[in-house]
Amino acid sequence: MKRHAPAWTYASASCTMKLGRLYLQAVSLMQGACFLDRYRSSEPAEEPIFVASPFVVIAARSAFEAVDPAFEQVATTLGKGSWTIFWRVNLPLARAGIIAGVLLGWLRALGEFGATVVLAYHPYTLPVYLYVQLSGTGVNAALPLALLSLGVSCIGGGLVLWIQYASQRREMQ
Repeated sequence: MKRHAPAWTYASASCTMKLGRLYLQAVSLMQGACFLDRYRSSEPAEEPIFVASPFVVIAARSAFEAVDPAFEQVATTLGKGSWTIFWRVNLPLARAGIIAGVLLGWLRALGEFGATVVLAYHPYTLPVYLYVQLSGTGVNAALPLALLSLGVSCIGGGLVLWIQYASQRREMQ
């Protein structure tokens, strides 16, 4: 029996750009939310994306490949189109893996320091601003930023672990 290509391959090819732009906007927002100065540029927000995007792509691809093709076949027999199958079958079933990948990618982008400080110093991202405060005014000025960064990272890591636990528990049922 010849296996058909999953519906998500057709639908995701046409909506990859939209999802990519959404991811770029989210990373840009998280990288430079509070630390933009008068030198507004997109380079510091774009650079961590190249480092973090493999986390998102690999996790999303694995999540989509884990979707059972029988669900797609059932939706096809019910007369649903490829877009409907993608949005109502594949995306909800792969949601946990996609969210985990986005969180892992975001955490990786949050910790990006080296290339950002070398390639584009302004606008400040959180790691660069933390470094500037630490080297310029000392530990007292940098401590709140370090605690903020630690708290955000712990929340993101906790969300990843919780999503993984929830998906494993769902699989066991």
